[in-house]
Amino acid sequence: FWLSVLVPMFKVEAYLDQCLGSVMAQADAGVEIVICDDASPDAGAAIAQRYVDAYPDQVRLLRHPHNRGISATRNTLIDAAQGEYVWFVD
Repeated sequence: FWLSVLVPMFKVEAYLDQCLGSVMAQADAGVEIVICDDASPDAGAAIAQRYVDAYPDQVRLLRHPHNRGISATRNTLIDAAQGEYVWFVD
């Protein structure tokens, strides 16, 4: 991948589908999307999983077992990124 789009996720259910749809509409085959669910209590993980199911070669969903905060979530995403460049969307 030339670009990893990194999406930290916590209580963003209302915006997540529109966000991921917009990113996918602009992404070519060299772009991956990595989402990290920081133990969000809403239905964001189900929305993210729909994108994983629809684009299994480009979208990954990581999950923290308990809320760790934005810094830990960003670090998890950076560690998982496979792209030459990274871009955070949050």
